Amino acid sequence: MTDRREALLNQLVAIAAAQPLITLAGRNYYDPPDKLLPAAMVFEGDEEIDERDQSLGRSGQIPNRVHMVPYIMVTAMAPPGNIVTVGGTNIWADNLGPKLSAIRVALVKAVLTDATLASIYGTNGRVLYKGMASEIVPGRSTIGRVSLNFQITYPLKSTEL
Repeated sequence: MTDRREALLNQLVAIAAAQPLITLAGRNYYDPPDKLLPAAMVFEGDEEIDERDQSLGRSGQIPNRVHMVPYIMVTAMAPPGNIVTVGGTNIWADNLGPKLSAIRVALVKAVLTDATLASIYGTNGRVLYKGMASEIVPGRSTIGRVSLNFQITYPLKSTEL
């Protein structure tokens, strides 16, 4: 038997790896090498049961819905930008923000529409995009990270464990 949770996480990695803007995809690797950026890493996140489920307190033969909240951390780097002058104002310009935004759009769309992912969580499950958190690490080259947060609901069946 295959654990659905593990199958869902592996499919998230496959989705990330299939994106043309991503150079490296994997799981639980926080600091990928600069030469392999942009990278997308899937992190486990938390998991909890749906406490409204009618099957709670019954035999383990009845599935419970579980909400897992994995996230995909995208790390990208922008080489030193340049200063452009617009209307007499100096503005620092690099392509990090637009690059991270393009990757975000591609990954969110891919996760929400992936048929294989949907076949794993099944008709009693779903996937939701829950939002994004960002981090910018300044230095000689600027590193940007965004965490794309998802909630995937799936049936936990003791017979599948």
